[in-house]
Amino acid sequence: YNSPVVKLHDPPLIFQIEKDPGESYPINQNTDEYKNVKGKVEAEVSKHKQSLMPVPNQFLAGSDISVAVCCDPDSKIRYPTHPKCTCNPENYKVDVCEMDYGQGNSISTTITSTPRAVKFEDL
Repeated sequence: YNSPVVKLHDPPLIFQIEKDPGESYPINQNTDEYKNVKGKVEAEVSKHKQSLMPVPNQFLAGSDISVAVCCDPDSKIRYPTHPKCTCNPENYKVDVCEMDYGQGNSISTTITSTPRAVKFEDL
C-alpha cells in the first residue's frame, strides 16, 4: 500500500475471491484451477481486444469543443443543480444499503439515497 511503484506479476496472480476476499493467497500457478481460469481470462481479453476500434487521439485536439467528452454541454440549463455534462441526473441519487446492527445483534437494512455517480455494476 501507499507505494508509487506498480508491480507487474508474470504470470498474473489469480485469487479465489469467495474464499480469500483480501487477496492474500494467490492460487498456485501449477494447479488445474489456475490454468483453467487463466485460459478463460486470456480468451476474454483477446475477444475484447478484437472488438476495439482505433479512434483519433482527442487529447491532441486541445480545447476543441467539438471533440469534448460530454454528452450534453448545455446540461446546466436543463439540470442547474448538477455538474456540467450531466446526461442522467437520476444517477446522482443511487440507493445504498446501510447495515444497522442495533441491540441484540439483530440486523436491519435501511435504504438511503446519496449523491453518487453511476453504480459500477450497472456499467
